[in-house]
Amino acid sequence: MLASKRNFLLLIAFLGVFAISLELSGSVTGYAIAKASTTIAIILYAASNRGISRMSAQVVSALVFCLLGDIALVWDEFFLLGIGFFLVAHLLFIRALRNRFGSRFVPIAVLFSMVVLIGITTLLWNGLNGVLKIAVPIYALVISIMVALALSVALKRRTTMRLQIALGALLFMISDTLLGIDGFLTPLPFSSILILSTYWAALTFLANAGREF
Repeated sequence: MLASKRNFLLLIAFLGVFAISLELSGSVTGYAIAKASTTIAIILYAASNRGISRMSAQVVSALVFCLLGDIALVWDEFFLLGIGFFLVAHLLFIRALRNRFGSRFVPIAVLFSMVVLIGITTLLWNGLNGVLKIAVPIYALVISIMVALALSVALKRRTTMRLQIALGALLFMISDTLLGIDGFLTPLPFSSILILSTYWAALTFLANAGREF
């Protein structure tokens, strides 16, 4: 089991590095395939435990919508569709956490998430136009709720798996924040490396926690 887990993680890391290199080289088709393959590997990892639990199944369903979002975001014209897919993914992550750990929030986790939500929305606001002024704040609110719940899970009982849930949620928020800054505020140096590495790290932490609970 440990060898299988290690092999999965090595495969995810290899595919992630390969996808980033293709994105940097400008190979759109190759990048799309490698990007999807990396997320598919994470999905398979989340489902690889011998006895898949209810939480594992719900995490896998969330990861499937992340995969759909990955594919949509390769092309700029499908950006709103990608946001929609990731919005559903976060709602599914929230459902998975609520069903497994309950829905009681820790106040400091809520305060942190709301401060970050307001800060990010304010930072990006002038760069948004049209329907994005509605879609992006709604998306930011949903991911903030997911982060608040994940942090609450970790703060209520500090175990390795619960900390991985919190870290996965935080990395997801960081990745999305970097994506927003790069897309709507100012281009970031090494944006692909920063955005994709934090994103796939987030999914891997969430997938690992999902398969263990």
